Amino acid sequence: MQFSKYGYILIVCMILFAVPMAQASSSVQAGGNFTLGFPQGEFHENVDNLGYGFSLFGFYRATGSFLNVGLSFNYLIYGSETREEPWSKTIPDVFVDVSTTNSILYGHLMLRITPHSGVVRPYIDGLFGFGYFSTSTEVKDQEYNDDDRTIAKSSHLKDTSLNYGFGGGLLIRVFDGSGEKEEELEAVSIQLGIRYLKGGVTQYMKEGSIEIDDNSNLHYDILESETGIITVHVGIALDFTFPIPQ
Repeated sequence: MQFSKYGYILIVCMILFAVPMAQASSSVQAGGNFTLGFPQGEFHENVDNLGYGFSLFGFYRATGSFLNVGLSFNYLIYGSETREEPWSKTIPDVFVDVSTTNSILYGHLMLRITPHSGVVRPYIDGLFGFGYFSTSTEVKDQEYNDDDRTIAKSSHLKDTSLNYGFGGGLLIRVFDGSGEKEEELEAVSIQLGIRYLKGGVTQYMKEGSIEIDDNSNLHYDILESETGIITVHVGIALDFTFPIPQ
């Protein structure tokens, strides 16, 4: 992927902000979100499915600062297919589920700007990282009284590209602790947010990209394009205070 000058500016800003923050006493924020993904541009032309998944994040903030530096990981499924097949030609009376999943794993270094006080706290995010696209098929037995158990699994395609983006949202505090004790839960917030990620050119598949002919031969329809996406996040954030010895 070739980055515009704005992508490089974002990276430099993250590094410059992270250095002074790492030297101060601080608090830590961690949490998770339910996530929806909406492909954009060329990616949307090839894939019109809604993605869904979850994200985990963690931030470091110097005490009293509005600057936060952290990491975020986001897993999205943007297509899946399941069919029932006999175990084998010699055992046609036992069936298994064959499931193919198209997924993306995002990992990002993040810079967040948000007020350090108030019940409702708007925030702005800058992100830089990667998107890992994969398509795999797994065979599961049909244990209806228990979770499906994977018998075998194969990967058909894997590709990675760099990406960067921006976003924003709200942190709404539903619990506010005293913040006087060391290493205590300071706050619990509901997080609502949206992000746009500009993804590089990537190879990937979608639902229907794998075909099996009459002779049981596989045929792949591999797509390639930029992979822009908008993600919407709803979740929870926990704030902890951690004094740092100087």
